[in-house]
Amino acid sequence: MKNNKNVRKDNLSPVDNSTKRVYKMYKSKKNWVVAPVVLLTLLGAVAPAPIALSNVSTTVLAAEADLTGFVKDAYNKINALPVSELKDSDKKDLLDSFTTTTKEDEALTKLQDAYKKVADTVAASVDFAKAEQNINALTKVDKASYLTKVNNIKSELNKAVDTFKSDVNTKVTKDTDKYSELKATLDAAVSKAKTDLAAVVADAQNADKVNGSFDLKKADSLSQISKLTYLNATQVADFTKQVNAVANDKDYVANFDTIVSAAKAANQKYVDAAKKVVSTELAKLHEGDTKKALTEKYNKVTTVEAANSLLTEVKAAVAAQELADAKATAKTTINEFVPTDSKYAGEANKSKLASLKADYVKKVDAATSVDEVNNVVTAFKAEATGLEDIKVAAKQSVEALANISAVDKANYAYAIDHSTSKEAVDALLADAKAKDAKNLSDAKAAAKEAINGKEYLSAEAKKDLVSKVDEAKTVTAVNDLVDSAKNQDETAKKAAELATAQKDALAVLDGLKSFSDVQTYKDQVKNAKSVDDVKSAVEAAKAAYEAVLAAETDAAKAKTEAKELVSALNNLTEAEKAQAVKDIDSAKTVAEVKDTFNSAKELDNTNKVAAEAAAKLAEAKKAAVDSLKKDAYLTDAAKADFTNKINAAKDKAELDKVKAEIDKASKAAKATAEALDSAIKDANQTIDGLTKLTEVQKYEFKIKALNSKTPEEAKNVKLEAQLKDLAQTTDKAAYISKAKALLFTAEAQNGLTKAQKDAYSAAIDNAKTIEDAKKLIDEAVAKAATQSDAETTAAIDKLLAAGYVNQAKVKLAELRVDANKEAYTAKVNAAAELVAAKLAAQDVVNKADYVPAKDKAGYIAKIEAAKSVDEVNKVLDEVNQLAPAKAVQLYRAYNPNSGEHLYTANKAEYDHLVKLGWHGEGNAWKAADKGTPVYRLYNPNSGEHFYTTSKFEYDSVAKAGWNKEGVAFYSDAKRGVEVYRLFNPNAKGAGSHHYTTSAGERDSLMAKGWKYENIAFYGLK
Repeated sequence: MKNNKNVRKDNLSPVDNSTKRVYKMYKSKKNWVVAPVVLLTLLGAVAPAPIALSNVSTTVLAAEADLTGFVKDAYNKINALPVSELKDSDKKDLLDSFTTTTKEDEALTKLQDAYKKVADTVAASVDFAKAEQNINALTKVDKASYLTKVNNIKSELNKAVDTFKSDVNTKVTKDTDKYSELKATLDAAVSKAKTDLAAVVADAQNADKVNGSFDLKKADSLSQISKLTYLNATQVADFTKQVNAVANDKDYVANFDTIVSAAKAANQKYVDAAKKVVSTELAKLHEGDTKKALTEKYNKVTTVEAANSLLTEVKAAVAAQELADAKATAKTTINEFVPTDSKYAGEANKSKLASLKADYVKKVDAATSVDEVNNVVTAFKAEATGLEDIKVAAKQSVEALANISAVDKANYAYAIDHSTSKEAVDALLADAKAKDAKNLSDAKAAAKEAINGKEYLSAEAKKDLVSKVDEAKTVTAVNDLVDSAKNQDETAKKAAELATAQKDALAVLDGLKSFSDVQTYKDQVKNAKSVDDVKSAVEAAKAAYEAVLAAETDAAKAKTEAKELVSALNNLTEAEKAQAVKDIDSAKTVAEVKDTFNSAKELDNTNKVAAEAAAKLAEAKKAAVDSLKKDAYLTDAAKADFTNKINAAKDKAELDKVKAEIDKASKAAKATAEALDSAIKDANQTIDGLTKLTEVQKYEFKIKALNSKTPEEAKNVKLEAQLKDLAQTTDKAAYISKAKALLFTAEAQNGLTKAQKDAYSAAIDNAKTIEDAKKLIDEAVAKAATQSDAETTAAIDKLLAAGYVNQAKVKLAELRVDANKEAYTAKVNAAAELVAAKLAAQDVVNKADYVPAKDKAGYIAKIEAAKSVDEVNKVLDEVNQLAPAKAVQLYRAYNPNSGEHLYTANKAEYDHLVKLGWHGEGNAWKAADKGTPVYRLYNPNSGEHFYTTSKFEYDSVAKAGWNKEGVAFYSDAKRGVEVYRLFNPNAKGAGSHHYTTSAGERDSLMAKGWKYENIAFYGLK
């Protein structure tokens, strides 16, 4: 401007008016010129105007008429801002800039900038520096904590300023100006900051003063504690006691502060707990203005009372939201519903369905609760689908199912009658059909197993029966096929047993080679019509031959006759026969021969008596099992347990005891079945009345109840449904009413004593909030579950002690505490494993023909007494030791380079060596599959292999540098075939030892200079 010739320098001088400068300007046609003091009016008039006497500093354009519309309005608004809010220099700069401003957007930006500068000016009026200076001057307080509070106030004010500026951008426009509202909010924030700041400084100064005196500090501490509203009397007394105990020493300030802080923290817990409840409810709200406003209130809550008050407000919002959501969902459900098989189905009924939907949508709109909305939807579906007709059809379908019991049918019919939706009916019908199909499937699987397990049925007969089982449509038809299989098997069994008996009898008689009249008895055997006839013929032959032996006087003949008769003693094991033959051969006189035979015969008779008793017991067990299967009341689990008990019975007395237990249990099972039926109906009836459950939840619980195995399990399902209904109840009064009613349900279902129920009921009555009531009911339920489980676990332990593992498994479903479920499931499974191991072991003993019949009872008793599967296996090991060894082929290969023979039971190793150039010499001898281990070593220097049964020698040779190669094979414990060892003293390396079962080979090598080293081990005969 200084280079503009039209500008008068003297007109640049400001006029002083009480420190306020008023610039008067006018606009020439070409240039802006500062003029003498001539105040233009806001309307652009050129007449002089009085200078404002307020604190407003105004700057006026010379030709204001040139500013129009919003630009002029923005200019005037800026000009009107008081100097206390907008500094002169800032205002001048902004107004000066209007000389080049003609666009409204630019004017708006200048106006917004002016308002933002106001925010900075107003905020700067809060003197944080002075507050910090005052605090830093203190000497007896924790300055950092107070300075932190100052910073927090500063931070809050800065947030308010930032919010103001942000809102200016959106709420100050060419059309609207919310500056006054925004300024009022900012002023409130500034005022609050000043008040809070003053309070912090005052608190700090007061604390500094208090901290300087022990007595003042103590009194202040007691005063602060007494003002903590939520501490109970015990807590106040405790903290007061701690304050009174503080000593007047250098640490008294810190000690008092620690106690007061702890008291405040304890007091705050009550506030936090109340806020947590509010927070939980807040989380249920959808994002939006309502949630935002309530969250802002939540952030300002500092007392329990405020929290509880806000909770009521939040719950009302949640309830309103839930109702709105429920209505929206209900309308969608109704409008999108398409019936398929009712009078409203199809294109022809489209208008009728639309009218029905419209009516029910109106009912939804009129509903005042979520329950009412749900009931409207339920009623709509029932009408739209023709629910009553669906129920009738479903019950007819259930009644037509051939493979579920009459009790099951009645329970399903009841549940269907009380269903409130097509989905629920469909689910129940599907479950009934699934149970029907499963019963048939299970029956078929059991039938196939039974048929294929028949020992005497031909493969063709089994195939035919199994095919018919696959085609069967009912459990009854399947069971008839099983009976047919049983009858056919019995017939085939008799024929097979007769043929086997004849074959075995002829083999026995063939052994009586020196009995001249043996053919007569063979003919009787061949013509026998029954197993008993065969046995009679053999016994007659043996008696006749024994008479010959009794009259015999020649020792040689007596030995022959006695040994032949021993071979006919069918109740002796092979080991017992071998011993008897050995004793006969050792006899010196005819009398000794006869005495030895008589001893063998007596042992045979002892075994016979034991075997017959075992057979009779087995027959009685079979009859007991068959009878058990036909019991109409015992559960499958009970039948499985009693079958195990029957099979484990050691004698008739024990079997009779088990049968008595079965009879008693069957009578009890009848009562239990009736109780189960009643419990299922009660559960379904209760579930129908639970208003807070959804329809889906209801029929899910009903199906669970229908599939309960015990009355207690059905009661637990009922309880589970009640607890779910209770958890979904949001009204405090309704919740408490339901909770108290739930506490006084049946003892078997609940588990609490009357005293406990009374105590919890009273506590729930006194609950301040629904959350408090929920905590109490949760505690009561947990306590009930623990106490109920104590009874259930005791019952399971009792079942396990009695050997009823399968019933114990069923009982597991009654447990309610997860830890108990886990522990007792493991316990029951272990018990079941032990029972199965015992039964399997007993079966091994009973079928072991190498165990004398007289000794079997002893082994079975040991098995029954076993406390673990390991102990059972130890008994089996004893039994297996009696079993004759099985043959294992041993191969011999020759190395032509070293002269060594290698012996191995490993065919793959043998074949590999032959491929490498060894000469395969085939079978060496038959080794045993058990007995004394034969160890093999390898000399890495000479390439020789060495064999020994001596563990000591094995270890010693290894120490000398030989490599251990483990057990190569076993030496027969019964010393069946001798294996000789020879040593070649001239050999320098491999091949120095040779093993053979051939006495001829042994003698040939000895003749060539080999040294005989006796019997090395034994092969199997």
